[in-house]
Amino acid sequence: MNSMGPLGITIGHDSLNVWQLVTVESLLTFVVVFTTYATMDSNRKSFGSDALSIGLAYLIASLTGVSLFLFTLYFF
Repeated sequence: MNSMGPLGITIGHDSLNVWQLVTVESLLTFVVVFTTYATMDSNRKSFGSDALSIGLAYLIASLTGVSLFLFTLYFF
């Protein structure tokens, strides 16, 4: 490791195995991709800003991933 640390690397807690980390990462990625494709659907009625809905999906996925990591870090 260099002085920057593990930037850009998904590191889970020791109590989680690889399959649990892959499952969480896959589900959160699915939410963001599904939201992106759903906003591009021409048959869907838009209720506001498409960029806002994609941004909120990304924010929710990011915060969920961080909170799951911190939850396992402090409680397990």
